[in-house]
Amino acid sequence: MNGGEDTVGKWTMYQGKTIRYTDYYHDHVTFKLKGPGKLFVFRRFGKDSDPTIFVEGATSATTVTGTVFHANALVTTINVAEISGFDGVTNNLLNNPMFNIQTPPM
Repeated sequence: MNGGEDTVGKWTMYQGKTIRYTDYYHDHVTFKLKGPGKLFVFRRFGKDSDPTIFVEGATSATTVTGTVFHANALVTTINVAEISGFDGVTNNLLNNPMFNIQTPPM
């Protein structure tokens, strides 16, 4: 991953069963993985960065959930650039009105 740098900008990688961050609009975003696998969230540096979510080693016993606490009413959804590795994974991201998945899994 080139130390968090590429030709366009920099990114931050979060890894764990529970990943929390605060976005530019002060919304508190939480992703949780229960069961087998590892959860990774990648975000570019910048004022409005849409995360990319990747799950590695997941099985049908894996569940991924996401929640958002909106600090203000200006933004109603969190855009997610892409999710990957979600084959067979139970998740609430695809049908959750708090999230807009821009590139859903194929």
